[in-house]
Amino acid sequence: MTRYLTTASLLGLFGISGYMLLAILAGSPAFNATLREDNVFGVSQLRFSAPMYDRPAYLFQIGTSYLRADLVLSTGEGGDDLGLASMETALERATQAVSYFERSLALAPGDAHVWTSLAWAHTLLNETDEARVALAHSWELAPFHQQLAGRRLDLADVLYAWDTPELTIKPTEKETRSLDRDRALLERNGRAPF
Repeated sequence: MTRYLTTASLLGLFGISGYMLLAILAGSPAFNATLREDNVFGVSQLRFSAPMYDRPAYLFQIGTSYLRADLVLSTGEGGDDLGLASMETALERATQAVSYFERSLALAPGDAHVWTSLAWAHTLLNETDEARVALAHSWELAPFHQQLAGRRLDLADVLYAWDTPELTIKPTEKETRSLDRDRALLERNGRAPF
């Protein structure tokens, strides 16, 4: 009798494990084509394959392609002349990036990299309040992160527009402490590669 119970228990565990494996595979863009989304270049494949198995990381990478696309040369209407994207196109891409970053954060709200990128996208869209909220989440989640410290300081240069006094937004006391912590981290350890 105990032999049958043991066998039934093991088969039950095996069945549950198989079900969980199928659920994981079904939620992965690598195995479920319906979860794939086109990046700014019109392809769903990413440069690195690991995010294909992690939906929040996948959405982050797609969003990053939209955020950084204004730095990439794009074809003109004739398809033959290359030039930087127009301001209108860059803002549309930043809006797309915000959408992907928010979807990623809905699945994994503890990713400071996504929060930092979301702050960048909001800054490009001149949505300073939203950018500051996203930046605060990044600082809260990863206050001593070497790579993010450099990205956050670069963002602060744009967000707070220190070199243009008429545009300057004053950082709060908490933001100032966080900026000082990022500066100290970089002074102590040097700037991390991207």
